[in-house]
Amino acid sequence: FLTKRIDIMPQWEMVKMRDIRSPSVLALVAILVAQCNAQTESCPSNRAITGYTSIAAINNDMDAEVARLGGGEAPQEEYIFTLCPRQVFDATAGPLRPSLNGAVFQCGVSGRSNDSCVISGGSEQIRIEDSSIPTFPLRNIAFNGLTFENFTNNAENTGTSVNVLASGFTTFTFSDVAWNTFDSEFVIRQQSFGSPFPATVRVEGATITDGDAAVVFDTDGGALNIDGLTVSTLTAEALIASANRAAVTLSGSTIESSSLTSVTISAAGASQQVTDTTVSNMLNIKDAFIGTGANTRVLLTRTNIENNLLQDRWRILTVQDRAQGRIVETTVARNTALQFGFRASSFGSILTIDDSFFTGNFGLGRDATSAPIISLQGAITSVERTEFNGNVDFTSHALAFFGSFISLQQSCISDASTSFVVFADKDSSFSGTLNFVDTDVDSTFCPAPGNRVFQEAARSDCFLGGECEGQCQILAASDSCLANVVEETSEPTAAPTPLGEPTISPTMANFTETESPTSAPTMENATAVPTIPPTTGAPSIAGAPTASPTLRPSPGPTVRGTSAPTPAVEPEEMLPTVQPTLCPGAKLIKKAKYQPKTKLSTYGRSGSRKKMNKDFRPRTKFFTNGWYNYDELGGTMDTTSDTQTEETKVEYYYYYVCPETKDEKSGGATYGEGKKSKSEKSSSKKGKKKSKKSGMKESKKGKSGKGKQSKSKSRRRLSESTNQEERPRRLRS
Repeated sequence: FLTKRIDIMPQWEMVKMRDIRSPSVLALVAILVAQCNAQTESCPSNRAITGYTSIAAINNDMDAEVARLGGGEAPQEEYIFTLCPRQVFDATAGPLRPSLNGAVFQCGVSGRSNDSCVISGGSEQIRIEDSSIPTFPLRNIAFNGLTFENFTNNAENTGTSVNVLASGFTTFTFSDVAWNTFDSEFVIRQQSFGSPFPATVRVEGATITDGDAAVVFDTDGGALNIDGLTVSTLTAEALIASANRAAVTLSGSTIESSSLTSVTISAAGASQQVTDTTVSNMLNIKDAFIGTGANTRVLLTRTNIENNLLQDRWRILTVQDRAQGRIVETTVARNTALQFGFRASSFGSILTIDDSFFTGNFGLGRDATSAPIISLQGAITSVERTEFNGNVDFTSHALAFFGSFISLQQSCISDASTSFVVFADKDSSFSGTLNFVDTDVDSTFCPAPGNRVFQEAARSDCFLGGECEGQCQILAASDSCLANVVEETSEPTAAPTPLGEPTISPTMANFTETESPTSAPTMENATAVPTIPPTTGAPSIAGAPTASPTLRPSPGPTVRGTSAPTPAVEPEEMLPTVQPTLCPGAKLIKKAKYQPKTKLSTYGRSGSRKKMNKDFRPRTKFFTNGWYNYDELGGTMDTTSDTQTEETKVEYYYYYVCPETKDEKSGGATYGEGKKSKSEKSSSKKGKKKSKKSGMKESKKGKSGKGKQSKSKSRRRLSESTNQEERPRRLRS
């Protein structure tokens, strides 16, 4: 019975039951392979190798095998298609169409790219679709050692080397492949068509050189894993573009000597991880990494952005429109013309930076706004254990505008000269603990020694052509750098984690205009080439802003010509470019902050409250080495002594006083209280002889310096222009 059963079993089942080393089994395998590879021949370059010399022959053998499977035959476990080495395969007549599960397309017997199996020409070189036989779906297909060249675009702007249209749990792997000398819309284009189980494309050990494309790797809702990629002399708008909950990883790769608008663009809920990758010696770049849209996440880990000696302004990472970004153990070093290192923009956007280095970089100089970190329009930025060293020509190390928040913890700043160390405008806030600022850090505002965070005053317009007023708040509370001291902490809740396989059907991205936040304006798009900022009182980033900026952003540029949705880049905010300057001969005044005397409590001592208020009113003589001994912010006075049971750290504030001038326009920029003129002092003294009520009012005017005599104080706009027509309107949130 067993013998008869074996005799009637299909040949592929007999192979499983016998010893694979048996000569008869090997012969049977050879017969089965020969049935699938009927159109092979001895390779012209090496007669000892049997393989294919045309794409049509490969497609014909696959079609014959599909027909056999459709007739009820059993499939082979593996299909190997050997392409003859040192052979050119013309794709102009049609693409290679893999249709068998387990198919392997390899160059020569070893599957190495140096054997030069070249697929050349055409606007579509490989087309991958779902299996035509539902009972035999595609699961794994591999391409080893192939070279793709000279593919071009088409009339529909969908030209690509590889077109992945398959879905399901299919994995397509490209190992040791090369794409050279092409001018096309894409290199690999993947579309999921809303499938909840998209295909996965793996690219391992590939090279890309001398190519021109809109997007090199474009995935709409799919999964793309790239490892060991080497890119050089490439021109493209984006190396990777992902949207609609696509999941992308880029690891162990090198991108250099290329001209890219962006390395990666992620939108509409896509997830992008970049690990152990270097971006260096670029010829041109605008936004290296972009994340835009709700649920979009960008993660940079152990990524090096270095030695990019550019002339046009550029940015490293931008997260906007409720996207999230995280930077871990990343180094930004020796780059030029860097407008912003890491930028978070719009309400709901969150950016975290941990254990990273920002060293030896050059900003845009004194005539334009630039910073390693900037937070805009209600965005939240958190920085921990990060070092800033030797950065030149930046406005500040961190800027917070339009209701945003920046937290700087356990970080270090050294060897720098900026206008501000840290700046927060009147609508924004800053928090800092355990930071260290070296004594060699020079700043025009809030200089050393003292507090180094400049908090703009309510009616100030430091960057919008107005008076620059504010207070200096605490930044550094450590006498040494603690960036390398890592404490056991829980993972930040705001930090993004890349998505896995999509669990919800992707939806098409909608990049039409939406209602913008009302808390802060967004501005027009910048031109690619920076221009000299205007000398009027209003700022611009690059190019000329419109005369009246609106609250609603204009649609940003999109990647050219693609039927699949590609991410749109948010229009740039009109950021300040006018640098605040001091008036000639300005004098820096330092004072300690204290609460009004009406808030003083009764200390339990004998005597009237009036006497105690007079005795314990905060004065300079109570301050010793930055500490004070009165009960102003929660301390209590002992009933038997004049000592206090709790000491509280003093926060000093600074302000600049400009010298008197007769011409109001000839004065200098100032922040804080202005110096009182003689007439103000006289008026203040006369006021004391009047009634108690009027005397208090006059005294208040004298202290604030904002009475009727304020015209005697000279405050110069941060930038002036004799041509009133060139002065744009002031921004109002």
